[in-house]
Amino acid sequence: LHQSEEGSSNAEDPDDVVNVVYIDRSGQRIPIKAKVGDNVLYLAHKHGVDLEGACEASLACSTCQVYVSAAHFDKLPEPDER
Repeated sequence: LHQSEEGSSNAEDPDDVVNVVYIDRSGQRIPIKAKVGDNVLYLAHKHGVDLEGACEASLACSTCQVYVSAAHFDKLPEPDER
C-alpha cells in the first residue's frame, strides 16, 4: 500500500481489496478494508487512527511499520527504491 494520497478504501473489484489491521498502543485492533495502492498513513488518518507519519509519507522514517504474515510474505514482489 503506497500510492493513493486520499487513503481511499472504496475498492469495487474484490481482487483489489486488502484487509489492513492497525494495532494501537493499547493493543486494540482496528480493521479496515482498503484497496491495493492505498497509502497506509493516509488511510490511517482517514479512519481516525493516530499514526505519526514523521516523514509525511515519504517512506523515510519508521512510524508506519508494516508486518506481513508469513503466509503472504512470499507473495510480495522484491522491494525497490522509488
